[in-house]
Amino acid sequence: MKVKYKVKAIKSIMVVTLFMFIFLIAIPKARAVPITIDFDALDTSGTSSVGGAALDSYLAGFGVTLTNVTPGTSVFVGDVDNDASASASSNPNFLTQWWGGINGVSYQLDFDNVLDSLSFTRVGLAPTASVLAPEWNVTVFDAFNNSLGSVGEPKRSVFSFESPVTYSFNTPGITHMVVFSNVGGNAGMGGMPIDDIVMESSGEPIPEPATIALLGIGLVGLAGAAARRRLRQKAKDRR
Repeated sequence: MKVKYKVKAIKSIMVVTLFMFIFLIAIPKARAVPITIDFDALDTSGTSSVGGAALDSYLAGFGVTLTNVTPGTSVFVGDVDNDASASASSNPNFLTQWWGGINGVSYQLDFDNVLDSLSFTRVGLAPTASVLAPEWNVTVFDAFNNSLGSVGEPKRSVFSFESPVTYSFNTPGITHMVVFSNVGGNAGMGGMPIDDIVMESSGEPIPEPATIALLGIGLVGLAGAAARRRLRQKAKDRR
């Protein structure tokens, strides 16, 4: 008899889980609305660059968090008036990284919501005497840190103006991106400047492990309650 009740309890759990799954996928998602981070709202006129708490606060307004910056370096917003080697795709500002003489530097941008697509623009590059464009790549990841795609360019000298280039990732499930640059110990611009980060999201928050665990506990609880009701009913029927 106990085995019979256990089987019924397992069936109850399966039924409740299936119901919850159907309910969740049946909820219509909000239409994806593009959000553009162009960095131009930050005033770089007096200081030539903005970083630290001011940059963190600016990014937070878009649901973005700067993390995992290579120690000894800094990520900041610069402008074309103070950097003759870069030409922002939407003037005047762009995002870049001071490399501090370190070979291979990077930083990470975490997104509050799961993105359906992401694009950014590698700024235009001007042929100044000291410019050596670094090797660089941008890789996007999902919540389990699986790579969803990567783009980049090799290290090179810039002898003529290179127009801005926009790169896109159209794979849903993007939770963070990593920007890597390496000038290889040579004098150059350091981190590759980027601009106009465009994010599209249905508004779905990134699931937390605790939330998933609570959902599982809730499902088990519902199934257990259903099994207890059946046991009570059977006990009454025997009387």
